Amino acid sequence: MDNLAKDIAAGHGETLDTLAELMEVPLQERAEFYSRLQTNFSNIFTSTDIQASSRCP
Repeated sequence: MDNLAKDIAAGHGETLDTLAELMEVPLQERAEFYSRLQTNFSNIFTSTDIQASSRCP
């Protein structure tokens, strides 16, 4: 989660690339995807204590 938060804050990075790939975001749309994540960083990470959940639905 720390690496993802850092990449979203920066608007680029390996963890963010992996997320986009897993979500099947087309290459030509990734810049916009990264930008939207970066713009909404405070809505995504609402606390400094956010942790990944090991429970999957």
